Amino acid sequence: MKLLEGKTVAMTGGGGGLGLCYGVAMAKAGAAIAVSDINLAAAQATVDAITSAGGRAIAVQGDVTRAATFEQLFDRAEAEFGPLDVLLNIAGMFPRKAMVDMSEEEWDAVITLNLKSVFLGARAAIRRMLPRKHGIVLSTASGTGIRGQPKGSAYSASKAGIIGFTRAVSLELNGTGVRINCF
Repeated sequence: MKLLEGKTVAMTGGGGGLGLCYGVAMAKAGAAIAVSDINLAAAQATVDAITSAGGRAIAVQGDVTRAATFEQLFDRAEAEFGPLDVLLNIAGMFPRKAMVDMSEEEWDAVITLNLKSVFLGARAAIRRMLPRKHGIVLSTASGTGIRGQPKGSAYSASKAGIIGFTRAVSLELNGTGVRINCF
């Protein structure tokens, strides 16, 4: 039996390079994947790669900075493949810009996409997972969240936020059968 055989995965930011790599790998491990991206054509390209590799996947367009997007994503995933087992938060952006040159709007965009979307997704997924006492939320963090990076203040702050958020929520979930982690 494959490691993820029979598991339902929802993945945000699935139309990018990481989404393609993770999606194909999870499909080869047996998962069925709902690939979400703001760019439907990009999500579909990942779905095409997954199905070409013998996996099962659907493309779902959505803006992960909005809570309703996660309900729609999870509803579609569960209708197609069964109860949600894994949420993989990949969606993010990294504008390489000096802090003194960054506008407030640019800062907000990075924090909203990279960090708020993790909160929104985790909250929606965990609410579905807790009654079943089963599920995993995984989010992409970064070493820059610990060590920083020149021209990466907003990105570094968002990734540090993901690390802290994940640590706090993991304590809340202790003993529930639902897990959260970041990598």
